[in-house]
Amino acid sequence: MDGMRTPQRLAAEVLGTAFLVFIGVGAVPATLIVNGNAPFTMADLGMISLAFGTVVVATAYAFGHVSGNHINPAVTLALALTRRFPWREVPAYLAAQLTGSILGSLAILGVLGRRASEVGLGVAAYGQGVGAGQVAPATGASINPARTLGPMLVQQLWGGHVAWIQAPVYLTAEFLAGAAAAVAAYGLTRIHAVGTVREPAETAA
Repeated sequence: MDGMRTPQRLAAEVLGTAFLVFIGVGAVPATLIVNGNAPFTMADLGMISLAFGTVVVATAYAFGHVSGNHINPAVTLALALTRRFPWREVPAYLAAQLTGSILGSLAILGVLGRRASEVGLGVAAYGQGVGAGQVAPATGASINPARTLGPMLVQQLWGGHVAWIQAPVYLTAEFLAGAAAAVAAYGLTRIHAVGTVREPAETAA
C-alpha cells in the first residue's frame, strides 16, 4: 500500500467489492435459475461458498498490495479501531465499497437479466423462526455490510421486493462482529508482544 495514491486505493476497493458481489452474490441467483424448480441443496450452498472463497483470494492477490483489499466496511472499521488504518480514510473506503457493491449487483442483472431479480438477486434475508446463531442458508450469512446493502438497493430500484426492516439487523450484527473481532485480535497480539519482550529478559536473568 505504500506509495499508492488515494484514488488508486479507492479504485481497488471499488473493483474488489464489485467482483466479490458479482461472483459471490451472483452465484446465488445463478444457482437458483439453473436449478429451476429443484430444491436448494447443501451441494448448491457449497458451490456458492466456493465462489465467495475463490473471489476473496483472487481479489486479495490482485488488489491487496494496492488498498489492503478490505472489500468489507466491517473490516475497515475493525482496522481503524485497532489503529491499523487511519480514521480520516474510513468514509472514503466505505463509500468505495458500497459503490463497488452496487456496480457488482448491476453486473449480475446485466449478465443474468431480469430473472436474477425475480429470484431475489442474492439479497440476504431471513424468514420467520430464525434465531441467534443460525447462518446460511437460514440468513444468507452476509457478514459484509456492503454485500448486504448493494443488492438490496439494486433490487429495490429494479422493482423487486426488499425487506428493509431486516437491514438494521444485518448491519448492526456485521459491524459489531467486526469490532469484537478487532478487539479480540488486538488483545491477543498485545499478549503475544508482552510475552515476547519478557522472555529474553527472564532468560538473561
